[in-house]
Amino acid sequence: MVPHNYNNFRAQMKNLSFNFDWDHELATMDPTYYGFTQWLFLELYEAGLVYREQVEINWCPKCLTGLANEEVMADGTHERCGTVVGKKSLPQWVMKITSYAQRLLDGLDEGLDWPRGILEMQRNWIGKKEGITTTHVIEGMDEKLETFSAYPAWLFADSFISIAPDHPLVAKLVAGTQQEKEVGKFLEEVGKITAKDRLEDKFEKKGVFTGRYTND
Repeated sequence: MVPHNYNNFRAQMKNLSFNFDWDHELATMDPTYYGFTQWLFLELYEAGLVYREQVEINWCPKCLTGLANEEVMADGTHERCGTVVGKKSLPQWVMKITSYAQRLLDGLDEGLDWPRGILEMQRNWIGKKEGITTTHVIEGMDEKLETFSAYPAWLFADSFISIAPDHPLVAKLVAGTQQEKEVGKFLEEVGKITAKDRLEDKFEKKGVFTGRYTND
């Protein structure tokens, strides 16, 4: 049986005189549809193109649910309940689209009649980089930190290493040190920054010293 809300939605579309071919109607609640998506997921999983990974997501502590960026207001609150949205690391299913980066890049050069600026935007979105990975030994710890550089010729000029606030090594770097309180406060502030704010031209990038050095 088709749910009432679905029938109502279809009726509204017809009342608006939208010219749809209803013989080709597709509903996500149809077992034929979601059965196919489940089959496709299993095919991707068996091909090694889907995997589990800890991912930091927008988290509403009141609704106890993850949120899309579009559900977070400009002031960093949940659009439905008004609670300040934070960040939470949870296991997520991730699709390995990086395996197709070169194929996508090659496709841009194979006769696409698009403006040059659009093609460049697509290349930046694909984001494939070539470079080297360098391993740094952290002083006083049995830990190593790997960094990637697309410009290895300039590594000699590096004066510090910057890691993301959600990097799993951050907590280990400051645990039991004088920097732990300051870094914790910084992480709390960073957790309130929305994805929209990060994309603003005037967004000021900040950081805090962990108190650690590497043997380079």
